[in-house]
Amino acid sequence: MTAPPHAGRNAGPVLAWYLRRFANVEFVPQLGPAIATPAVIAPAEEKAPSLGGQYVGQDFVLRLRWRPQGLSGPDRVRWLLYRQAPTPVQADRVVLWIKQAP
Repeated sequence: MTAPPHAGRNAGPVLAWYLRRFANVEFVPQLGPAIATPAVIAPAEEKAPSLGGQYVGQDFVLRLRWRPQGLSGPDRVRWLLYRQAPTPVQADRVVLWIKQAP
């Protein structure tokens, strides 16, 4: 890679931990047209960040979370016995944007 990959600072601590051994990663406060590096990582909530060039993206799950809040009575017993619950799993996602060759 000729330039360091950029990652949005609001992508969170999990992404920072995954990238901890990449010495050239640069965390920026905001993604914008001035960024024209070969790779950019952004939170999935930023559907199509305006970057300096044509990029293609693929989303990835960083972390899955499930919280038992709201389970009461039969739902709590079902979870304790069968590990089944009506509450959904929450996924934290990022998109890896790769610059297309001209």
